[in-house]
Amino acid sequence: MSPLTRMRWLMMGLVVVQALVLAGLGYAQVSDSSDFKFPDPNDTEAITRLPFNKHIEYLRILKARKDWEALEQACYIYLKYHHPDSIPSPGYPTFQPEEKYRYYLEAFALKAEAQANQGKYLEAAQTVRDQHAYRPDPKNVERTLEYHRLHDAQKKIFDLEMQAANDRLKARQKALEMSQALDSLLKEMQAEKSMTPEKMKEYQARFKKLHEGIKAQLTLAIDYKYPPDLPPVVLSKSQNEALKKIRDAMADVEKKVESSLKNAEQSLLEIVKKFELTWTGLESQLKQLVDLQARISKLQEAMNRILAGDLTAAAIKELLAMKAELDKLMKEHEGLFNKIVDGFMNADAFMKLKPEEQKRFLELLVQVMGARQKILETNAALDRKIKDLEQRKTYDLYAMTNEEYVFHLYKHILGRNPEYAGFQYWLDQLKKGVKREQLVTYFFFSKEFLSKHDLYKMSDEQYVYFLYKFILKRAPDKEGFKHHLTALKNGTVSREVLVQHFMFSPEYLGVKPVVKGPPEPAPGPAPVPPATTDPATGATTGTESSGSDSAPASSLTDSF
Repeated sequence: MSPLTRMRWLMMGLVVVQALVLAGLGYAQVSDSSDFKFPDPNDTEAITRLPFNKHIEYLRILKARKDWEALEQACYIYLKYHHPDSIPSPGYPTFQPEEKYRYYLEAFALKAEAQANQGKYLEAAQTVRDQHAYRPDPKNVERTLEYHRLHDAQKKIFDLEMQAANDRLKARQKALEMSQALDSLLKEMQAEKSMTPEKMKEYQARFKKLHEGIKAQLTLAIDYKYPPDLPPVVLSKSQNEALKKIRDAMADVEKKVESSLKNAEQSLLEIVKKFELTWTGLESQLKQLVDLQARISKLQEAMNRILAGDLTAAAIKELLAMKAELDKLMKEHEGLFNKIVDGFMNADAFMKLKPEEQKRFLELLVQVMGARQKILETNAALDRKIKDLEQRKTYDLYAMTNEEYVFHLYKHILGRNPEYAGFQYWLDQLKKGVKREQLVTYFFFSKEFLSKHDLYKMSDEQYVYFLYKFILKRAPDKEGFKHHLTALKNGTVSREVLVQHFMFSPEYLGVKPVVKGPPEPAPGPAPVPPATTDPATGATTGTESSGSDSAPASSLTDSF
């Protein structure tokens, strides 16, 4: 046999041996066709059979998906079965050794990255060491040190998180102990045979202290500041599980406390209601109502004095504050009155009273009912006066005081109550000699009003139609519409002046009735508005006013 023939047989033998070795390692021929599908991350056997060129692509896909756990496992398989010095099987793509080395090093780097993103910093450091043992690189030293630094930081952060979580759990457990003490207190209250107002106040104070203490423990903010030099880290799976265990225990305690609080509040309501139906409780409520009625009557008298005098800016501000206080007292009054009536109408409770207690109850009830009727009548009269101040049926702008006039412009142009600074600013302008008619133009062409009604972008037809609808609250009559439109188009009147004509027209002032002609159709869509004024400039900030049939009227009780 010639040397050449022996060489050919030797080459064939090597190919057969290579095929047998790779088959024993579990490799399979994989087509390079376009319909190739990557295996499921959980299918270890299928991943093992991947050729190294497809396997490296698979690793990159897992990285893009941030599936760090699957990436770590796939890298482990790659490094085990695709060593650059291994013998390629027949049919595998041919790569230069340097390319194989590059892929192998990439698999090391991807494995370390996957481990670091799972908080496995020591394992990542070991992977870099393995990579360095395979092919030394000075950069690997710094990478290894960095992973050790991250591991140390992770431990410090985890310890702080655990300490905070345990302290929060202790606070919740303390809240649970306090809720149990609250339950004991309620049982003590229920065991009382006779409850005086003094005892009730004492019990309520103890209840309130415990209740507030529980709430404080539940909302206690326990956070530990991390040292400023600590880098951001990822906690490991075991660390997260340890923290979750504490958080679950904390949630369980919070649930028990919440249930206990709910039951305690319901029990307290029942105890208080039971007490209120005793003569001691009823008498206490009646006296409380008499005192409350006296306060309300005094406040109503003060408001009537203000309304009867000059409505200066300071007077209006005081009136607004009083109205808010009156509304608050009236709400309290009606709630207390209804409780007393419920006690009177409860046959069982009333019949348990002694005859002299029943008599006294009836006397006091008649007294407070009479006072209540007077209070309600006075309140209704005050509401009418305030409503009349807010929106008159006829708007005699010349007869109004300066304060009433400025208030009217805010309500009927900007559709809101004035803020105090803006209100005072416009009063000062009037005192300095600015005409009332000019003030109308300032309000209509303020930034606030224009932000919702862009008067400059309207056609002349739209503008005239808008003035009819917004100021006079009606569609234009044919003759009047034509008159104002002609004046605008001829230039005999400007838009700024025309709005004054409408505001000071006999119809708006209520001087004489207006005979309305057939309505004109709208010339085009007119903007629908709101607005707000800057106290110093007349610029605006925003609240709605209606541009249709009625100006919006918010309550005078709205704050400045």
